Amino acid sequence: MESIREQINKLRNAKIKIDSEIEDIVRTKMSEFNSIWNTVGHWDCEDSPLGVCVYDHIEDPALDDCLFCGGPNERK
Repeated sequence: MESIREQINKLRNAKIKIDSEIEDIVRTKMSEFNSIWNTVGHWDCEDSPLGVCVYDHIEDPALDDCLFCGGPNERK
């Protein structure tokens, strides 16, 4: 039987893998916009063709302005 620690670590590893897959999908789609400088946010974005906020981490290193909706990555 797995310990709680092992269960949590397994879920964390699964999350890391899923986050990486999401990044790959978004980067592939964003290549259509001719930009390699994009960072994927964690917020839903109805204005984005990807469904999530995307930021230009060179022009906007604080990730304060989604390329599609203008929302910041850090929200309270």
